[in-house]
Amino acid sequence: MAQPSNVTHDKDYVPLSEKIIYGLGDFYGGGNATIISLVLLVFINKGLGISAGIASTIIMLSKLWDGISDPLMGSISDNTRSRWGRRRPYILLGGILILPAMAFLYAPIGGVNPYWLRVAMVAVAYILYCTVSTISQVPYTSLSSEISGDYRQRNDANTIKLVVDMAAAGLCYLIPSLILEPTVVQRTMPMWVFYVVLVGGFGTAFAVTLILCAVKTRERTPYENDAKTKFSFSSYAVPLKIKSFRWHLLMYIAAYLCMDIVSALAAYYTSDVLRGVTLFGKEISMIFVVAPMMVMAALVIPLCYKLMKIKSKQFAYRVGLPAYVLGALGLAFYPTTDPSWL
Repeated sequence: MAQPSNVTHDKDYVPLSEKIIYGLGDFYGGGNATIISLVLLVFINKGLGISAGIASTIIMLSKLWDGISDPLMGSISDNTRSRWGRRRPYILLGGILILPAMAFLYAPIGGVNPYWLRVAMVAVAYILYCTVSTISQVPYTSLSSEISGDYRQRNDANTIKLVVDMAAAGLCYLIPSLILEPTVVQRTMPMWVFYVVLVGGFGTAFAVTLILCAVKTRERTPYENDAKTKFSFSSYAVPLKIKSFRWHLLMYIAAYLCMDIVSALAAYYTSDVLRGVTLFGKEISMIFVVAPMMVMAALVIPLCYKLMKIKSKQFAYRVGLPAYVLGALGLAFYPTTDPSWL
């Protein structure tokens, strides 16, 4: 097998400034998933007065829509031929639309009646938001392999992307968890504070970084102008014929389902189970649950990378499984008669 060349050709070279801007484009990718898993269910349920069962059903249906729209967006992007490339026009469009989409999704419509109209507005808002997210994120994911034809240049750019992703996840865990309880749950602060921070703050940051990424990066990997493919829904089943893909999909679903459940229940646990419980002289809030999760994740990441380097990604995943199992059992069967702070 031929060894890769150590020479980077001029056409594949990516300036450091472009690598940084490309990495900043994932501020939305890392932050959005965190905010959705941490905030959305609680906001719809306790902020807008919609039952938890209906709220979670809306979220589930929107995830199913993602399963349809993501491959469709991939096909649209693959078949696009423009002077700006195949990916960046959609990253730009998604960056422009993300702020109004967030403004609609987190709009304080708790006073809207009748009840069914409020539910319908939330369902439409979240499906539109997921669609806008798909418009930018599917092409952005593809851009990771097309920013350069040289694997070292891609690795450098994607390393910066990973750092941005982790930083965004940390910020989007920390700040929303500090304002969610007093604004949405306890109502000791006005709801507009939550709206301004989430939409005005994070929404603006998401939009700016995506637009910058679309404008300031390049697609260097060549493609054939005439090599277009016709979209077919039957193509959805093609990857499922590959055994390793099926296992990978199962692993992905299991891991993210666990993370989403724990994140979504953090606010409920602190507000409904730990209400009035004090620790170090202060009433326990959501940050007491979220902060240890963030710290543990940061500590484990270097270990995971070391295990992947020494063994394999599969080995690192298997090493983490006992922690998943023990954590799930601990959360599920911890006696309600035992001290809440523990």
